[in-house]
Amino acid sequence: MLVSGGDLFFTVCEGQVATDILVQEWHRGMGEPSDETIWHAEGEADLRAGTVLQAGTDSDGLSTVEFAMPALEPGTKYFIEVQGDVPGTPSALLEIPADGMPNGMWLNSDGRVRERACSG
Repeated sequence: MLVSGGDLFFTVCEGQVATDILVQEWHRGMGEPSDETIWHAEGEADLRAGTVLQAGTDSDGLSTVEFAMPALEPGTKYFIEVQGDVPGTPSALLEIPADGMPNGMWLNSDGRVRERACSG
């Protein structure tokens, strides 16, 4: 996941055909934890490894069904799920670090902030 100018980007680390993408924002308020759909896209897209998607933007074969601006606040979690031709429905849960997300840097699924996506 990458934050740039208030926009949220995601990359696909392993290629697949996607038919449904769901991005939810999980945050804690004064009471119970809550979630909000940030981006939901449907269609059919052949996503190659390294494909970058911008939340809220239509992509080749995928159309936005729902979009809300992300909070991008420290401690906020993002659940990303990609349904398609890969068994087991690939997903990731990413949390914005306590000191925030540096602009132009990738947050990998291992929780590390890196210059490149999908790097270990």
